[in-house]
Order: sequence, then C-alpha cells, then structure tokens
Amino acid sequence: MKKIIFEQTGNMIMILFLTLGMIQTVLNATVKEDPIFFSFEFGIFWFLFVGWFIVFSIARFLYGKKLHNEGYSTKKGEFSTQDEREELISKKASLITFKMLIPLWVVLLFLCFGLSLLFTDIKTFQSTIIGILGGSLIISFLTHLVAWITLDLKD
Repeated sequence: MKKIIFEQTGNMIMILFLTLGMIQTVLNATVKEDPIFFSFEFGIFWFLFVGWFIVFSIARFLYGKKLHNEGYSTKKGEFSTQDEREELISKKASLITFKMLIPLWVVLLFLCFGLSLLFTDIKTFQSTIIGILGGSLIISFLTHLVAWITLDLKD
C-alpha cells in the first residue's frame, strides 16, 4: 500500500505544479497582433515543477532499488504488483477511476462550453480550462488512491 500512496501523492503534486505553471504562463503572456508578437515567461511554478520532477524521479528510482519495496517497479509505477491479489486490486482501482473519469469529463466539457459563453477575457477562460483539466487529473489520481486503499483493506 505504501507504493501506491508514494506514487499517487507524487503524481498529484507534479500535476498541481504543472497546472499552476501553465496558468501562470498564460496569465503573464503577451500577445500582439500587428505586427505579430508574443512573449511568455516561466515563473516559480515551472521551477517547482522541474525541481519536483527531478526529486520524484530520483525517489522513484531509489524506492525501486530498495530491498523491501512491496514489488515496486519504477517502470510500472502505481501498476506495480507483488502478487495476484494486488494485480486484481490494481485492475479494479483502475476500472473505478475510469468509470469516474469519463462522466466527470463529460460534465467538464459542458461546463467549459457554458464558461466560454460567460468569459469575455480569453486569458481567464484559458486559465479556467487549464485549472479544470489539471483538477480532474488530480481527482483521478486521488480516486485511484482511495479505491486502491479501500479494496486493499476490504480483502
């Protein structure tokens, strides 16, 4: 169970920094049409993202090399299994996540459509869409984590 908590927590933090970095870039971007010119900058969240990516990659590598790592594989990540029971739990948790994610994205698609009619500022709309997509990815990682833990404790 530790490997799932480790992997999903790391993934959620990485997506959070990535989402915030993208939003920050969109909000700070400059676009001019005549003559065509654009500029953007990478803010603190991009550095946090890159830093976390490096730290998390090293941590994953070290955790994979650890002797008592519950069958954790760096290549398989959260789909690493120690036995058939964990493989079944992993498949069920993935199915639960998939069943949650598709209806969520359908709702978010309609929400994006509705928001596009409300927002007049394109940067606000773009930031909102990025935030919605990043948030849905974090929710999916959290769903997988909760489903995996619940199924593991049930058996």
